[in-house]
Amino acid sequence: MSRFDKTNLSEQQPERVLLVGVLLDKDFPVAAERRTVLFESALAEAEELVRATGADLVEVVPCKRQQPDSALFVGKGKAEELAQTVAEAGIDLVVFNHALTPTQERNLERLLQCRVLDRVGLILAIFARRAQSQEGRLQVELAQLVHLSSRLVRGYGH
Repeated sequence: MSRFDKTNLSEQQPERVLLVGVLLDKDFPVAAERRTVLFESALAEAEELVRATGADLVEVVPCKRQQPDSALFVGKGKAEELAQTVAEAGIDLVVFNHALTPTQERNLERLLQCRVLDRVGLILAIFARRAQSQEGRLQVELAQLVHLSSRLVRGYGH
């Protein structure tokens, strides 16, 4: 088990997870009906990834955007809706089925008042949970460090 709680999902009591799937215009450059099918398939895959961690998937929130918001990825209005859902449902972790920038992740954690993982962090959490050998655990820990290192830059405040 890695020393990094941020990407480890609890094995004792399953975390309550909210999955946010965002369909961006650039994600699937095909016809509209095909885009919907591909998005639903990607969202179903993300649901299975969350379940693979042993977490309790409470709710799935699909949404569409032309492009990601630079501060919150989903925009202020949707982020406030998510914050209300997090508070009402007792959510421990919000997972985005997209890669988030360190700034977006930090801003979302502040607004939502819970941990936020992107797709990369979720996959690393699955690897961390399933790593069997010492070498495998070390490789996962290294990957987590590399992923977290970009999130630590500018994270230090006086």
